[in-house]
Amino acid sequence: MKVSFLILAIFLSFSAFCQNLPIDSASHKITYTEVVDIPDAKKDQLYSLAKEWFARTYNSSQKVLQVQDLEAGKLIGKALSKSTLKGYDAGYVKYTISVFVKDGKYKYEITDLAHEKGSSTLGSGGALENSKAGTMSIMGKQWASIKTQADDQMRTLVSSLELAMKQKAKEDF
Repeated sequence: MKVSFLILAIFLSFSAFCQNLPIDSASHKITYTEVVDIPDAKKDQLYSLAKEWFARTYNSSQKVLQVQDLEAGKLIGKALSKSTLKGYDAGYVKYTISVFVKDGKYKYEITDLAHEKGSSTLGSGGALENSKAGTMSIMGKQWASIKTQADDQMRTLVSSLELAMKQKAKEDF
């Protein structure tokens, strides 16, 4: 009886964890996205702010940014975020981050999150949407920890972008 209760508790806590990740209903991928209104901001200003944010956020925005198109109003980058387990290297999570701008608003989208092997003995976990890591060297609790860290990091990234775009946009007017 105690074993089945424990299994049920683990399943429910894992299910609750998975519900916290923003899963896109169409692509079934973890996707952080929102359209943010910034009244009176011009497309060119928002583009400059987003590009400046990329430069400040990543050591080299030129290595991160794959697409920079002012006319289309889009910046698309591929970036990495470190993962740790109990203070030790657990590889990194790679992701795609896009910022699209128009007069008065911008949209961000972070998707394609996947765990990659770093210098640790852990293998690559694969897409974070997977319920289990893509390698046997990553146990369930470790996989959940990697996902939780990635979620925290992406939410911090989004907050940083929103703050930079709103505060700087106010200063420019």
